[in-house]
Amino acid sequence: MKYTLRILAILTLAIISQGLQAQITINTADLININDSIILRNDQYSGTVGDSGTNKIWAFPTLLPTAGTRSVLYTMAPSATPFGNVIGSNMAIKQDSGYTFFNRVSTGNNQGMYIKALAFDLSGLGLGGPSGPALMRFTNPQPVVKTPWAYRSRYSGSSNATRLAIPYDTSVTVGGTTINIDSVGGSVSIAVKQRVNGWGTLTVGTTTVPALRDVVESTLGFTIQVHTYVRVFGIRVPLGWQNFPGLGFPPQKTYQVRYWANSQRYPMIEFNVDSAETATSVTYQERTVVGLQDHLTSNRLVQIAPNPANDVLHIQLAEGLHAQQLRLVSMTGQTMINRLDNLTGAQDLDVSNLPRGTYFMMLDLGNGLTDRQRVVIR
Repeated sequence: MKYTLRILAILTLAIISQGLQAQITINTADLININDSIILRNDQYSGTVGDSGTNKIWAFPTLLPTAGTRSVLYTMAPSATPFGNVIGSNMAIKQDSGYTFFNRVSTGNNQGMYIKALAFDLSGLGLGGPSGPALMRFTNPQPVVKTPWAYRSRYSGSSNATRLAIPYDTSVTVGGTTINIDSVGGSVSIAVKQRVNGWGTLTVGTTTVPALRDVVESTLGFTIQVHTYVRVFGIRVPLGWQNFPGLGFPPQKTYQVRYWANSQRYPMIEFNVDSAETATSVTYQERTVVGLQDHLTSNRLVQIAPNPANDVLHIQLAEGLHAQQLRLVSMTGQTMINRLDNLTGAQDLDVSNLPRGTYFMMLDLGNGLTDRQRVVIR
């Protein structure tokens, strides 16, 4: 009898130990870092998002790496972006035509990712006139992700980027009325609330790992304003700042249910839900590549030589690889060369008329993949 009780005690301890192993902690080292590329799948979704609680088993076998729309999240050192570095930041994430700059702190009591600035191209505002890079700095940077966290962790924080006035002399017609503009500006507000409300074992496709479940409530507001004026007897009279119709949006609240695992760099699953946790869409990882540029080069998908170059850059794309667009961008964000033809095989690029300096060559490879390489012309 004592022997049987001892065996039962050992088995019980083993089961409890297995459960305890699933109660992982997510640290800053588990989050996205410089030169990571997270290949994601985005799809509509109306199924279960899994329950909160302890020692749960979450299974989503239908989330396969061949479904949905593919996208890629790129990270890099701020100095590797066309916008250059931002003081106080040490990581940039490319989003559409702009970048978000963070200060990533991985040690001490202030671990997390602090948003520092947004960078975008003025041409994206749709007002006409000149284009070029602009930076919007956050005056009170708070971590939008605060680590470490484990089951029952909670966090809330907010950041605001005050209006950034940019000279932008133009005229537009709205409702039959001509508006004279000499500056454009914008303001951004971000607020995040997070609570970790579950731990257990997660299965995505054919992968099973210990995981944490959290719920995030995000509030984002973005306002575009223009500074207007009139001329009275040839004298410019300012009228002040006003919201420009159709641009920006009031604060909007969104909710996500996310699943995290150690060393995955990004949520393995992120369900977009309403306040009742009814899902509308899902984003999940296809795979993570640490240093996509190095990955592409080491596998000889894209080769550029010589580098540094004097007159001609020789570009070699691997067999079967197509580049839909090639851009050579200066350190100030100016596009010096833009080719939209379908590039295959070996290509020569004449750079003899370009000023000496450092440039970034970006080849759009389709399916959300872009090869970026630094090029020096001397």
